[in-house]
Amino acid sequence: MPRRFIHHHGCGQGGYLHTTPYGVVLLARCRSCGAEREMDREALDKAYVGMKDLSDIAARLRCTSCGEKNGDLLAGYWAD
Repeated sequence: MPRRFIHHHGCGQGGYLHTTPYGVVLLARCRSCGAEREMDREALDKAYVGMKDLSDIAARLRCTSCGEKNGDLLAGYWAD
């Protein structure tokens, strides 16, 4: 059985990177092609200094599969 990602809406009060617990997985999901990629929290924090809202960061991410800037940055965990 493949593992699936469970989006936890309560992670990160208000959808902010700095309030999301470190044990939470950050997943970028492309709305155009459906590609998914787990993101490194510390790399996001360094790359987007001053931007703490997950939706603001998501708007700047580009899909490595299709090249579109049309994705979501989700906080949650993997279920086996």
